[in-house]
Amino acid sequence: MATKAILPAIRQAPALPAETNPAQPITATFVANSLRQWWWAFVPAALGLALASATAIMMFFEPVYEASAWIQIAEREPYIAFDTPLESHRFVETQVGLMRSPLILGPVVSKPEVAQMPEILQEEAPIEWLSERIHVKSVGDSELFEVRFEGPNAAHAQLITNEVVNTYLKMRNEDDNAQTQRVIELLEGQKEQRSQNVMRLRENVRELSKQTTGQDPFGPNPVSEVISLEHPLGNLQKRLTEAEVHREVMEARLKVYQEAIHARPVELSQMEVEESVERNVEVQELKTKLATMRVMMLDTERRAADPEKSSTYRKLAGDYKETQASLEEIREELRARVVSEMESHERSVRDDQLLSLQSELDSTRLMEELLSRRYEEELGKVKKSSGQSLELVFALAELEREEKVFELIAARTLALRTEMRAPARVNLLKEAEIPPKPIEALPVKKLGIAMLGSLGLPLLICVFWERTVRRVSEAKQLGQDLKVESVWEIASLPVRSRNARRAGRARGLFEESVDSLRTGLVLSEPLRDARVLAVTSAISREGKTSLSSELAVSIAQATGEPTLLIDGDMRSPDIHTIFEIPMEPGLSKVLDYQCDVQDAIVTDWGEGVHLLPAGRLHKSPHKLLGNASFATILKNLSRIYRYIIIDCPPILPASEAMVIAKAADATLVCAKRDLSRVEQVEAAFERLHVAGARPVGAVLNGVPARSYLYSYGRYALPTA
Repeated sequence: MATKAILPAIRQAPALPAETNPAQPITATFVANSLRQWWWAFVPAALGLALASATAIMMFFEPVYEASAWIQIAEREPYIAFDTPLESHRFVETQVGLMRSPLILGPVVSKPEVAQMPEILQEEAPIEWLSERIHVKSVGDSELFEVRFEGPNAAHAQLITNEVVNTYLKMRNEDDNAQTQRVIELLEGQKEQRSQNVMRLRENVRELSKQTTGQDPFGPNPVSEVISLEHPLGNLQKRLTEAEVHREVMEARLKVYQEAIHARPVELSQMEVEESVERNVEVQELKTKLATMRVMMLDTERRAADPEKSSTYRKLAGDYKETQASLEEIREELRARVVSEMESHERSVRDDQLLSLQSELDSTRLMEELLSRRYEEELGKVKKSSGQSLELVFALAELEREEKVFELIAARTLALRTEMRAPARVNLLKEAEIPPKPIEALPVKKLGIAMLGSLGLPLLICVFWERTVRRVSEAKQLGQDLKVESVWEIASLPVRSRNARRAGRARGLFEESVDSLRTGLVLSEPLRDARVLAVTSAISREGKTSLSSELAVSIAQATGEPTLLIDGDMRSPDIHTIFEIPMEPGLSKVLDYQCDVQDAIVTDWGEGVHLLPAGRLHKSPHKLLGNASFATILKNLSRIYRYIIIDCPPILPASEAMVIAKAADATLVCAKRDLSRVEQVEAAFERLHVAGARPVGAVLNGVPARSYLYSYGRYALPTA
């Protein structure tokens, strides 16, 4: 049975208003139905968009070449003889950032061979442009790094990559060597000063020793052998000496750092400044406002014959210029503020580093002061216990400490000189070569996105248009959206075909689906006493005439009793054409009292079907149906015929259909697949309820044979 649900009870309440129905969900079936409905527009639109987008992409496509150089950044500082403690991991991050910073890219862009490149000349901010295309990426967790550059010219990509790497290596080596050399110079000055102090202290000790012991302290029996500075004085002396040396090294490092920051002004990335400005909320709002105004201006240009004479367009143009000027003013204010803030931040970072060095130096000085104070105390104790001259003891201790300081400074200077010849911490392993081919010969990704967009945009339009018009595409829409409990599906009528066998199968499927509808109606308990059935639709061309005709034939064949088919659509009659009978006298003459109903009924067509054609309409159908004559005629005919089928006019354009439907015992509402709209069918049901008619269900006409067979299957009759 082709019935979605057998009516358990006749609905008495009117259908829900359209606005209370839920929106049609966008499912795969709904998308497929939308494509099936609009394939004739979707295919050329998608092909046209795909062709246009592909053409535009290929016209503006420029092959991109990638050149890469390989460098090694060692985790630890390489050394020859003097190892250094492990440094922070931020060293590597600093080097990566340095290679993409204006400190390196500025000198690269200023070189003549780079500055004359077309891609550099056309950029307003070449350093920022270059920074966006330079990529430094580590290879796994190793010390290897790949420096890559992407550009439209293969030779230029190689040149820029090598210039960036070489400029970075040169600046790093020069800075490291310069700083180390400056520290050595400062330590050499301290070394010379300490050497003079040692000579002065030696002379002082010699004079004091001759006065106290009568011996030369640096002769065969030196005083230093007699005077023994035992623990803890010896340990304190060692610690004091190390603290003093560390303090002098820290002073040298601090001085070198101060000289470096004074020599190098604060440099900012213009790209970071602009990005910070564009991220501002006020700037974003004004940009959005400008985009909206621009769209409105373009729309006005398309609609107006002469936009310049349109007051709306002139007002929009004036507002656009004012907003654009306001945006530029805000950008300038923000740019100055951002530059000030970024400079303050950079100075703050430098000040923090300077403060860190100063703090470490202060700590070293404090430690040296504490050790010196304790050393003096212990030295006094040694003097009392030894009984030797206080002045000579102090002189010998001072000489010994000064000699050790001198030795440590000399050792530190030697270590720095030695490690200057150590291998570089950053090494070039492989220079960039001219890439033989671009990254991609064709913009496959862009073309793929364009193709998807070309398919997606028309599909999106089709889907949302169908969702707006709410066209009936399947039977469950009538049940869900209209809350109709009984819905039948009728296979589509066969079209003319050269294949007689196929046409015969389609005709048989149509008849089988109508027979299924007839069975459902006859066996329905609520319709047991119904004798007159009206078949109508919301609008025209929804298959009500074909259905009512075939239903009358099916009932007559099944019951073996004559069944009357009345053509109630007097405005656009069609029953006489289908059954090839005379049009007159017909129903219009009967209602106008020009003919008796028995004289107007055609009984010789056959198949047990008697026909009452519509006749030729000479006055308004409302005048013909305005009295109770039609209901009386039906009442009299019901005594003769067990079943009467009325082909009613559509409800929405022909309101007399409600009069005919009210006179009938039950009404079927037809809807045509992919033609009827949900709100139209819904309005038809509502008008029937308001008129006091008895709609018992809906019929979905025009279901394709394939869909019908998929839902219900085939159960063939035995052949002769």
